[in-house]
Amino acid sequence: MRESTMSNIQRRLGTLALLALAACGGGGGGGGGAPVVAPSNLVFPRTVGIFLVDVPIASDLPTYSGSPSNFSVLPALPAGLSLNAQTGNISGTPTQASSRTIYTVTARNSAGSTAASLEFSVALPPRFAYVLNQTDSTITVCTVDADTGRLHHESYRLAPSGELGPERMTVHPDGRFAYVADQNTSNLSIYAIDPSTGWLTPVAPVALGNGPHDVTIDPAGRFLFATSQNSNQLHVFSINATTGALTLVQLIPTAVQPSACAVDPLGKFLFVTLHGNPGTGQLSAIQSYQIDPVTGAVTSPTPSVSLNGSQPTDVVVDPTKNAVYVSGERFDFVIPLNYDLVTGALTLRQARITGDRPVSVSVDPTGRFAYVANLNGNSVSCFAVDQATGDLTLVSTVAAGTAPDAVQTDPSGQFVYVLNSVSQGLAQYRINEATGGLALEEGLATRAAATHIGFAQGAHPVTRVPRFVHVAASSSDEIPTYTIASSTGVLTEVGNPPLTDSRPVSVATDPLHRFLYVANQEGRSIGTYTINATNGVLAAVGTPAPVSGKPTHATVDQSGRFLYVTTRDVANPSDGWVTTWVINQNDGSLSLADTHQVGDLALWAECEPTGTFLYVASKGTTQGSATVTGMRISPTDGTLTDLGSSSAAGVTALGFHPYKRALYAVLSSANAVVTFTIDAATGDLTIVPGGAGNSGLDPTSIAITPDGRFTYVCYYDPTGTGHVSAFSIDAATGKLLVPATQYQDGLHPSDLDLDGSGRYLYASNSGSNDVSLFRIDPATGVLTLGTPKASGLEPNALVVTTVIQ
Repeated sequence: MRESTMSNIQRRLGTLALLALAACGGGGGGGGGAPVVAPSNLVFPRTVGIFLVDVPIASDLPTYSGSPSNFSVLPALPAGLSLNAQTGNISGTPTQASSRTIYTVTARNSAGSTAASLEFSVALPPRFAYVLNQTDSTITVCTVDADTGRLHHESYRLAPSGELGPERMTVHPDGRFAYVADQNTSNLSIYAIDPSTGWLTPVAPVALGNGPHDVTIDPAGRFLFATSQNSNQLHVFSINATTGALTLVQLIPTAVQPSACAVDPLGKFLFVTLHGNPGTGQLSAIQSYQIDPVTGAVTSPTPSVSLNGSQPTDVVVDPTKNAVYVSGERFDFVIPLNYDLVTGALTLRQARITGDRPVSVSVDPTGRFAYVANLNGNSVSCFAVDQATGDLTLVSTVAAGTAPDAVQTDPSGQFVYVLNSVSQGLAQYRINEATGGLALEEGLATRAAATHIGFAQGAHPVTRVPRFVHVAASSSDEIPTYTIASSTGVLTEVGNPPLTDSRPVSVATDPLHRFLYVANQEGRSIGTYTINATNGVLAAVGTPAPVSGKPTHATVDQSGRFLYVTTRDVANPSDGWVTTWVINQNDGSLSLADTHQVGDLALWAECEPTGTFLYVASKGTTQGSATVTGMRISPTDGTLTDLGSSSAAGVTALGFHPYKRALYAVLSSANAVVTFTIDAATGDLTIVPGGAGNSGLDPTSIAITPDGRFTYVCYYDPTGTGHVSAFSIDAATGKLLVPATQYQDGLHPSDLDLDGSGRYLYASNSGSNDVSLFRIDPATGVLTLGTPKASGLEPNALVVTTVIQ
């Protein structure tokens, strides 16, 4: 048996040898195959990158010379990423955070090999962004799309009673606490961050010196440092890891006007800029401190470094090298310095010219680029950072709105955000990975005097999950409730709907979806219900609040503290009013706070996305009497101040662009939708020429997708069946683009609402007593009809709730 086996093996080897000779042209001496060439010039498009947990990365496919037979990498890539052994492409979705690491990718074949070095790390994704608004002492809460970098308004938080002038903030590395220096009241406000919603809950503040300016935390989250500019003090606190509470460790005097402060990536050194004499800049300097790793106490064994009267306002530490960057507002410089890794001693490098009055500086997380906001120059200066020395080279200067106060890069190093205190906007830019230049993307409207922005990171990116639909069935006096299948949008009715007062016509929820408010037109009341977070079931809170006149629409402001209700027939038939109700944050109950008369037949009230203004649509009783009335909302008590009104033909409903300052007025008499721009300072409205979309008879409601690209309008059409029209939105002006695409499902649609993910659109059909489901193509806005769901009689309004996960 053994001999037979060996004989077979020898025969096979002989056959293979003959085949090999034949492939080479026989055993003669000429014409061998082309020699194998060793691979070379292995280049990856992205050699430095910061990826985010649970966010797919863009493929990194290399180029090379030669014909490598395989690729390998050492050490192993971060969890969730992989290298294709045949192509060298790197792809995947990171599953956990990892520190900055050098990876060597090798391409090889039988003739040799070549290698390329890549520097990657994985960070926790940003979930929430917080914008400080100094004038009205509020904090705007936004969610962050970790993939696109886009911010979305969620709510705003009024500073605790007595706290005024939020100046700077820092967020704890674990994303659970935020700390805000209140310049006008010389305190440090502390907030607990709800990890699911981003909601801020105040904790007892701590006292600082006069005029606190900046606050920072060491990378381990153990110690907090704060400067008090007008009292020349530096505060050092230890942080309670469980509660976020602070304990004073050290209070030390500084030289003249300590302004900004920052800690190095290893938590060894604290750097504090000294603004110097306000008039002359004399004694402008930067001081380094060593941080005791046990107590957090600081010492300054090396002298400060003079900054020659430049009046530094901001300081940032390079995350990858021993370099510090300071903005000097008096002489229009950004100043690099190196620090000794043992002592923290500072050495000046060559200052670089910026735009007019640089006040804020930021370095991207890869340490390759630096950005400076120029307050009077209305611009951002973009610099490339020398990786060996930290020196700066100007790459470009980009326009940045009016009076940019702050510049900040995101944790992934892909985006830059700039706050404009005068034009009241947040501009978003995408970073060019090769040059560091900036390309403007969609920004965000802000409240007045936005001065600083901070990010809270979490274990996974924000996702929006649709949960419930609540419907006002006007003729059966009930509120049918449905759960939403998140993967399909399909509705399932929940139990027996609660009965209401006579003829419910409007429903509204607070931002956290704890309470539902129902406007009962013939019952002349507002019903309050709690919403079960698990199944959406409603439970009445007390008895309905009586209303003077007939309520027509209800809406809750972005802070969740005020309910606004439009009414008619109060003092005279068909008159119009808007009332303000304060919401009890414990049980949702209401108390009346304010009443304003507006145009006749007030039908709709809506707060624009920043929560600064409320607009009321009044249809009017005679031709030409319809108006949109603007009012400023007091963030303290919710009361309204009239701003004036704009004429519109039979306006019956309102909607707002999520990012632009654009208002959409639904004009039932003109069978159109008109676009207005909103003045950031005054709230005044200006019609956008050509901004009227016309796609049917008697439009009644409008819904805009969360990305601001598409709009849907329902047309009641009393002589026909009615339909829903889909419009694209002009990216430059915000106006609706025609022609629209029409979709017909139920009879006489009266109201529309979208889920927060922008995947599903629901319409209440008052003529066919059901609710339509439309699935939205996110790329085109095209609608696909789902199966409608029966509701109560004459469903006139609905509201969709979405939760953040």
